[in-house]
Amino acid sequence: MIKVNYDTETTLVKGFYPDFISYTSIPEPYIEVSDDEHQAGLGKQMCVIDGVFQEYIKPDSELLTEAKTSKLAEIKSARDSSMYVDVEFNGSYFTNSLISGNNLIGAFVLASALETDSITWLDTSGNKVYLTLYEARELAVLMSSKRSQGYLTEATLKENVNVCETIGDLDKISIDFS
Repeated sequence: MIKVNYDTETTLVKGFYPDFISYTSIPEPYIEVSDDEHQAGLGKQMCVIDGVFQEYIKPDSELLTEAKTSKLAEIKSARDSSMYVDVEFNGSYFTNSLISGNNLIGAFVLASALETDSITWLDTSGNKVYLTLYEARELAVLMSSKRSQGYLTEATLKENVNVCETIGDLDKISIDFS
């Protein structure tokens, strides 16, 4: 026989105590199960309900919480993939990252302060691109708005996930950052 210690609140099994090992104490509560029952439960999450050793079946609320957590992770991953996609501007492609956008704004501010008409920027291929201050500002706005749209889309999707009451509702949420 094997003594099975379990949590009275969650009903989940916490530990097994075979008879062939001498223990100074065995935590309570516990029930006794046969070796066959113990073997049948290996590799499964087990619980004790009303004194019966059985496989734990997650309640719908727990399954929904896990599904929501998974959907939120999908949303974050999709946001991260879409927000920093290179942007096309006047026939050139530029890296769209927070750092790149901040550097472009800094260059714009510096050029404005120095009363310079243009700045030189690098495209994704490392080619020099000459931008007027107006073009530099437009490129910075394009980069910023792409990232802002990603955050707004993420917020809307998260809100949709949080109000779902069933896994079926969650499955209907389409994650689209385009």
